[in-house]
Amino acid sequence: MPTIYATCIFMFLAFANQVIFSATYFKRTGKDNHCYYLGGLVGLLTFVNISDAILSCNLSYSSWEFIVSSFLYLFSIFLFHYSAASARHADLTLSFSKESTEILVTSGPYRWVRHPFYSSYLIYWFAPTLLKNDILFSQQRTIALCILLLMFSIYRKAAIQEEQKFMSSDLAEQYRQYHSKVGRFVPKLWR
Repeated sequence: MPTIYATCIFMFLAFANQVIFSATYFKRTGKDNHCYYLGGLVGLLTFVNISDAILSCNLSYSSWEFIVSSFLYLFSIFLFHYSAASARHADLTLSFSKESTEILVTSGPYRWVRHPFYSSYLIYWFAPTLLKNDILFSQQRTIALCILLLMFSIYRKAAIQEEQKFMSSDLAEQYRQYHSKVGRFVPKLWR
């Protein structure tokens, strides 16, 4: 039973981390707020859906799914804060912002992925897809997979838009070199 509660706690911490620190870390304009609020609402609904399933099921309490999901939630928090610390001087904006940046961050997790914040979010959305031990979970798992695919497509579109801003800036040549060596959401294993 403690593993189940720990998973719920880690899920909530990861969700709260994304919502609270995204609100305080990223520069926002009035037009950017809808993306932030929509992401928070989807995250809250996912948290409630998965937590309800976790707490209402009779599962084997030491199952690897809960342990791996808990680790992924913790890793998403770590990656988010490691990314924030590495980009603290960059004055980043929320997704889909029209503002451009004059700084290309290539240190910290940016050495391995071009969009580590989105990677941390995707890890958060991926974690509940592992919870599949019970018939009740098949419905929640399907919902979690659909949300993961939706969020992946949103983050992919945002990442492409951000990359296009770099490609049309004074940093275009530097970004092309960086782009060729570093993966978008996961590290390139074949440099």
